[in-house]
Amino acid sequence: MCDARVYAVIHYGREVGNVVLSRHAVPSAVDVTALDPLPGIGWRYDADTGAFSPPPPFSRPEGDVKRDAIAEVNRRAGDCRARHMTVIPGQDSTYILKADELKAHDAAVAAGAPIVPTDYPILNAEAVASRATLAETATIVRTTRDLWIQLAAAVEGLRRGAIVAIEGATTEADVLAAIPDTWP
Repeated sequence: MCDARVYAVIHYGREVGNVVLSRHAVPSAVDVTALDPLPGIGWRYDADTGAFSPPPPFSRPEGDVKRDAIAEVNRRAGDCRARHMTVIPGQDSTYILKADELKAHDAAVAAGAPIVPTDYPILNAEAVASRATLAETATIVRTTRDLWIQLAAAVEGLRRGAIVAIEGATTEADVLAAIPDTWP
């Protein structure tokens, strides 16, 4: 029969760890074998009453912790996106216009309509600047768009999933654990 005991090692009124020993008392430790739940690291110990209490779920107001965590998630999502696209004023509008032109170009090709480069000013300007044909430029833009959609979906899934987890978290540790470290 094993008579192992569990001791909470106390340092300045807080538990710094649990140890399991057989038949040996531990200096500066409290026998917690019979407690349910066992106190964990960071729990407070009141030497006068012999009682343990869990750490507070948040080190500062819950709303502040969650707001800052969501801001961090959004910052990381933005940094990820910026690694894959040009981030300058107006560029996002240019990408939207280029996608609109590509859609119109592809519809004209599918309908067998004549392709007039001036009908697609942004695609045409890019074609001229890169010394490519309008069709080659359309292919490059289409491929880039398709890859961007995959990346945007992955980033948005991580971002929204993290925000939902943060909003539902009940402890600061869970809030911090919900912030993704790895982005595409």
